[in-house]
Amino acid sequence: MEGLNLAFHRTMEIGFIRGFKVGMDNIHLSHFIYADDASLISSGGRLTLVKSVMGSLGIYLMSLFKCPETVLKRLESIRAIFFWGGSNSVKKMSWLKWDKVLASFDKGGLNVGSLKAFNLALLFKWRWRDIVGGRIEQYLKVLLEEIGCPILRDRPDSWVCNLSDDGSYMVKDAREYCILVRWNLSAKGIDIDSIVYPNCNNGVETRDHLFFDCDVARDLWLRIRIWLGCGLPHFSSWDLFVVWLEGVRLTVSSKNRIIAVMVTSLWAIWRFRNDVVFQDSFCSKNSLFDVIRLFSFHWIKNRGHLVSNWNFWLSMPV
Repeated sequence: MEGLNLAFHRTMEIGFIRGFKVGMDNIHLSHFIYADDASLISSGGRLTLVKSVMGSLGIYLMSLFKCPETVLKRLESIRAIFFWGGSNSVKKMSWLKWDKVLASFDKGGLNVGSLKAFNLALLFKWRWRDIVGGRIEQYLKVLLEEIGCPILRDRPDSWVCNLSDDGSYMVKDAREYCILVRWNLSAKGIDIDSIVYPNCNNGVETRDHLFFDCDVARDLWLRIRIWLGCGLPHFSSWDLFVVWLEGVRLTVSSKNRIIAVMVTSLWAIWRFRNDVVFQDSFCSKNSLFDVIRLFSFHWIKNRGHLVSNWNFWLSMPV
């Protein structure tokens, strides 16, 4: 940097550049040093610019909005490239993982700080102002009204899952309630007109009834079993299908094709149900079967690369 200053002073002395005067004190400016001159700045200087300049450019927007992950990753990438002396056209070696550089001094980093943590800190500051501004008393009153008269018991605190009868958490219980069929909505305390499945009107709309036991699903699975031709039995739940798939003797590619067809069928049945409930439209069973074959073919072709011929898929999928 000192050599660059001497070079500019020399060019002023011989008249190549003149500079200009600013302010009431007539300060003479001959040149500026921009952040683009990363190759002329030491690593300590780049570290200072990363902390003081590049870390605070978005302070106003970050204090109002939560920054998307993609934007944060891009900004961190720009800071990392600049810190290691690179640019858009020049790539330099990264001698340390960027997360390590962002860490605090006691963690072995350079105390730069991540933009994500900075963004969240600015947003939480608004929450803190609400609390300190006198609204905490109002929130406390609302909380006490919601709690009512709590009963304190002399025993350790514990987690209780309200999806099961015994209070223990099971993955199958969470999976059972994640699909918002009428039975699950009713179990959550939501007032609905009926819990009967509207497409058949002969059973409660549970997950297993919707996907496997209703008339539409049974007829659809029959067509799928005939089409696949691999001895696929009728299932009354997804768990039974998984058990059958683990025990059947098929190649890995064949099993992947069956899974693709099964998942596409569940999606098609769910969309068929929503069209009937929310849009009062009706899709024929033949059309539903054609949709399953078409979408499962495109899924396997584009994602799994297990099949490429449409005619082959129609005649011999497994």
